[in-house]
Amino acid sequence: MACLTLDDFLDVFGDPAVTGKVSSDIAEGKCSWLAAEAIQRASASQLRILEENYGLPDATAVAAVKEVFVELDLSAVYADFETTIRTEILDLIARSSSPGNLPGDFFRSVLDLLHRRSK
Repeated sequence: MACLTLDDFLDVFGDPAVTGKVSSDIAEGKCSWLAAEAIQRASASQLRILEENYGLPDATAVAAVKEVFVELDLSAVYADFETTIRTEILDLIARSSSPGNLPGDFFRSVLDLLHRRSK
C-alpha cells in the first residue's frame, strides 16, 4: 500500500525529469490515493472540478485537477500519511524481531530504501 501511494504521489508531485511521469494517473482517470483523498476533502466546487476534469487527457483538465490537489494541500496530507505508515512499519519490525526471524536490520534497510524515494 505504501509503495502504491508513493507512486501515486510522485505521478502528480514528482519531478518529471526524475520520475518520467507527467500526471498520467489524472489524464487516465486512475483510481489513485490522491484522487480518493481529494474526493473526501473537496468542497462542492472542488468536487465539481474533479468530476468535470479527472480522466480527461487534456493539459488544461489535468492542470485543473492538480490545482485542486494543491488547494487541498495533498502534499502535506501525503507527508503525514508517509510518517504514520513508516512509524507503524517500524513498530511492527521491532515487535517481530526475535531469534529465528529475519533480523530487524534487514527490514529497516529495505524501508530506508523505499522511504522518500524520488522515482
